Amino acid sequence: MKKNNYGFYVLIISALFVSLSLIAVSFKIFPLFTSNVLFFCQKLISDVMFRIPYSLPIAFTLTMGIILGIGFLSFLLQLIKTHLLLRKLLINRIDIPKDLTEIITSLGLSNKVILINDNSLFSFCSGIRSPYIVITKGLIGSLTYK
Repeated sequence: MKKNNYGFYVLIISALFVSLSLIAVSFKIFPLFTSNVLFFCQKLISDVMFRIPYSLPIAFTLTMGIILGIGFLSFLLQLIKTHLLLRKLLINRIDIPKDLTEIITSLGLSNKVILINDNSLFSFCSGIRSPYIVITKGLIGSLTYK
């Protein structure tokens, strides 16, 4: 269980690092980009005697910041919800039956499958550094041998 928590925190830290890197790069490149774009746009429409207001780059920067912020918050919220779901589900962990253990071993997935005592029909994969598969008892009970 500790490896899962460590992987979750590594994912959060890497997301923060990537977000801060993108923001730093955008602040470095943005003034050159906006000045060139404004120059060419003003040159193109100078015949119409229309000037682009100087507040346009500020509005563009603010809009991009809001979009990046909402995306980052959405990503962080999803990570937190996933972590809470895993904590809630892993409390109901049970031992894997012998016949299922044989199948898991033959597939090369030993120590990578977790069985949950739940009658719902679902399964999912989780984990970054050490991935594992979570399967519910209800899903195993619904399987048939043919």
